[in-house]
Amino acid sequence: ARADAFADLVTQNLSCPRPDTHDSYVDMITNPTVDVVYVATPHPQHRPIALAAIDAGKAVLVEKSFAATAHAAAEIAEAARAKRVFAMEGMWTRFLPVVTEMIDAVNNGAIGEPTGIQGDLFALRDYDPDDRLFSPALGSGVTLDLGVYALGFAIRLFGEPTEVIARGNHFPNGVDSDASMLLTFPKNKFATLAISFTSDGPGRMTIQGTDGWIEVEPRFHHPSRILIHRRGVIPEIHNTPALGRGSSDHSPTPRPQEIVRTLVSPNSVTDVPLPLRPCWIIMDTSTTTCSMQGKEYANIIKNPNLDEVDSHEYIGHC
Repeated sequence: ARADAFADLVTQNLSCPRPDTHDSYVDMITNPTVDVVYVATPHPQHRPIALAAIDAGKAVLVEKSFAATAHAAAEIAEAARAKRVFAMEGMWTRFLPVVTEMIDAVNNGAIGEPTGIQGDLFALRDYDPDDRLFSPALGSGVTLDLGVYALGFAIRLFGEPTEVIARGNHFPNGVDSDASMLLTFPKNKFATLAISFTSDGPGRMTIQGTDGWIEVEPRFHHPSRILIHRRGVIPEIHNTPALGRGSSDHSPTPRPQEIVRTLVSPNSVTDVPLPLRPCWIIMDTSTTTCSMQGKEYANIIKNPNLDEVDSHEYIGHC
């Protein structure tokens, strides 16, 4: 019923042909007119839906976090490689023009040799054990929900960490509520990151270097500008349109555009705009962070099969 209502709304608002609706994920995945499956369910459901879609030869865009555990992320990546099917994490921040300018500035030596990253992402939420954000069975917690943004930022710039130290707090049901992370990278680079569901904060990131620093203005996962600071020089301001802010204003983000561009490429499997190796590193680091907080998600989260995902037990809101 919800799918039919949504299809009617799309047709009414966009004046387009009514999209197909399906009674189950199995029906959707086996529909020959479906080319791409966007997986935006709670984290534990990502693995069975993505694997089934890949097995059917469908391209997949898997919402962050890519999976509930590093092992599940590796399964999806290996399946996509084996079937030579397009697969990508829905990390929309990566495609924002101002973020591209930030990466270019770092790579071009605008602040010298980058040495460190400091940042936070706080999103105050009222504790509700029935909400998917606080349900262990649905892969809840601040690390998998907010940590992926902070970790993804640092890992994109510095690569795979050589050491992870994490400490955190928990809600009454044991779900992680706050976390502080210290990541060490090759060449003595580091990142100090903080995430929280119990506090408000700016959501700012800074990148330190030997000749200056870059300030990514809040909120860093959908920034509209960056400031490049150099000693004795007026800050250089980069303003770039964000091309949508995702769920906050329902405007389109670059992810679907990148998928279409890649799928029509003759090298659609190798030209993935967000390779899966960084996704696995983020998930591996997230799993380590959870473990250091006493939260062994691999022992808590049941990996449902596709039939169970279609059941009411695993239907959730994202």
